[in-house]
Amino acid sequence: MRDDTGAPPHDGSQPVPAPTVVAWQPLLRSGLPALRKTRGWSQADLAQRSGLNRRTIMRVEGVIAAASTPGKQTLNALARAFGYVYLSDLWMALQGVGRTDPATPLLVGERIRRLVLALMDCTPEQQQLIEGLILCCAARQHAEALGEAHLLDVDLVLRRG
Repeated sequence: MRDDTGAPPHDGSQPVPAPTVVAWQPLLRSGLPALRKTRGWSQADLAQRSGLNRRTIMRVEGVIAAASTPGKQTLNALARAFGYVYLSDLWMALQGVGRTDPATPLLVGERIRRLVLALMDCTPEQQQLIEGLILCCAARQHAEALGEAHLLDVDLVLRRG
């Protein structure tokens, strides 16, 4: 059975598989320029760091019209240039900075996936407790961002029964 990325099911023993090469093209066009610019890199800088030709970077970013999709070697070179070990990490970074198509499959990191699976194994009462803790933490972070954390009076008391 395959998921919406076309990858086989994931058992947690290895990093999340990256989507198929064809799925990368729209995400690279929308996210790669923004990700590159957040590092302060020009296309020439990215080409040098990745070992790719500058024209390849231009083609991947959609500056040069090309009918071909980037190959796995190109994707790996781009991931390494940004310091990512796994293609799924590059995928998530591109989603974070670029405007993505709502049809683009969302990949989550391994740690998040494990947390979600652990939450699904909890009883409904345990899930409610965890949800409450998350909401308290989110409210505190929001109040801190607004400079109003001092207005919160949140004491967490866990009762064993």
